[in-house]
Amino acid sequence: MTTPQPVEPMLDPGNEDNQRLYYFVGDVQERFDEIISARYVIFPEEMREPVVAAFNELTEEQEFERGGQFPRLRRTLDNPPPMLNVELENAGLTGNQLLMKLRGYLRARNEFRSKAGIERLKRLLKWMNSLLGSMALVPVLSNLVEPIKELKEAIENMIEDTEGS
Repeated sequence: MTTPQPVEPMLDPGNEDNQRLYYFVGDVQERFDEIISARYVIFPEEMREPVVAAFNELTEEQEFERGGQFPRLRRTLDNPPPMLNVELENAGLTGNQLLMKLRGYLRARNEFRSKAGIERLKRLLKWMNSLLGSMALVPVLSNLVEPIKELKEAIENMIEDTEGS
């Protein structure tokens, strides 16, 4: 008798679209943590500590609703405001549109996890951008997503800088 494989929460048909995005955001945080852990290989020396500090700001909540965009975004997706589903639909983040993006992201993530490398990391970041870019268009999420998207873009720039040297 074979043991059934666990369903990826981002693709679980029992999950609503906001829940799929909740799991996506958690996964992005984990990928950033992995990428930043490899900072001595990936990033120029003078950028290593700033990228750690920037990531920490996004993961740790502070007073007066500053920082902590990852946990705040996940809370918003876990307890969605009334208009979120309409806004997600308007941004192409529901149904088959969302599943297509999540499948592309998961494929790139799994390839990166099975055999890391700069080219695979770049593909992962591109798929990540596909979802983060759409999420940034959702009014109730934009101020939380934008700093995460900016960190992703800074990571891409640092990779480019390292390749150019």
